[in-house]
Amino acid sequence: MPPLRLHRRYAALAMAVAVTELLIACFVRDDFVRPYLGDTLAVILVYAAALGALELPRPRVALFALAVACALELGQALRLWAWLGLEEGAVATVILGTFYDPRDLVAYAAALPLIAVLERFFLTRPAAFTQRAFRSPIRLLDTRRPRTLGA
Repeated sequence: MPPLRLHRRYAALAMAVAVTELLIACFVRDDFVRPYLGDTLAVILVYAAALGALELPRPRVALFALAVACALELGQALRLWAWLGLEEGAVATVILGTFYDPRDLVAYAAALPLIAVLERFFLTRPAAFTQRAFRSPIRLLDTRRPRTLGA
């Protein structure tokens, strides 16, 4: 099991995306934002929530989030909500969805480049700002401990 820890940037992103998804679900009735942007944001939500709580490799989490979304879409194609005995319009069917649309798979896949942009510019600190980059000159000259790479 990966170690649990709170990563504030990912947790904040997950909260922001969750609120955005809720606002879209409650107030937006159109043919693009709700069905496609909402689906794209759902993948980002799964990604950010997982990394907000777990220490996992980012590429694997991104692929996992995409796989979850695609599995839910497959569940819609197979009418999983009906097999589970859920009524249409119940909270579970809102989360699981009720209608299969192959264009949703494209919307899910569109989340991956957005995740890469978020990682590059907002979530991951540049190497110049990490703790390892700011080493004290005194520490570098310290001969009492062996110097190793990354220490």
